Amino acid sequence: MNDEDVIAAAVAAAVQAATAVVGDARRLGLTWTLRPATVIASDGMAISIIYDGDTAELPATSLIGNPATNARVMGLIIPPGGNYIVGRYGLEGKIATQFQDISATAQVTLTGVDQLMTGTDITVETVSDAANWEVNTNFDFRETVAGTTVALGRLYVDGVAQSKEAIFGFAATTERATIGQSYVGQFSTSGNHTFALYVSRTAANGTQIAAATHTGYTMKIFE
Repeated sequence: MNDEDVIAAAVAAAVQAATAVVGDARRLGLTWTLRPATVIASDGMAISIIYDGDTAELPATSLIGNPATNARVMGLIIPPGGNYIVGRYGLEGKIATQFQDISATAQVTLTGVDQLMTGTDITVETVSDAANWEVNTNFDFRETVAGTTVALGRLYVDGVAQSKEAIFGFAATTERATIGQSYVGQFSTSGNHTFALYVSRTAANGTQIAAATHTGYTMKIFE
């Protein structure tokens, strides 16, 4: 019997053992918990994981084969001390756990410096160390005094401006546009995270504003 046969036999035995444990837990009225985790060590026979939000490295039995080190997985916790890897934890397996529709509450006169759109700064809390986020923005730019310049709308996440911008070029006094931009990203740690919209312009010509009327964004968190 080669190494692959040994691992296959071990996995089959683990599946049978886990099925028996679940059956016993049901009969005894025990409950179990499904939580995301990261694989810390994996050599086929000895696997250890750390659950999101914890620091303790725990032995685990994989029911999905031999996961790679640092792989994101779902762990099944069965009392008193059973940990079973029952699935992989990727974006496709996550669900939207938070949703907010945020609107600005006051207009801003554009300058050459990024200014916060009042009412758009929020703080959210995530449980997972690898939560994904998605934001769709709208900026309501208007020109009140003629001047040629470019209005810029930016999303800040955890105090850092994201690389994409919402851009509109002004050339006439009656111009107005609602400009959108979309963003996706992933947090590297759990805990509190911030989102906010900022606006500015490229040149000091005329007078332009970012109105509160149609400025805002939708935000989703996936865990």
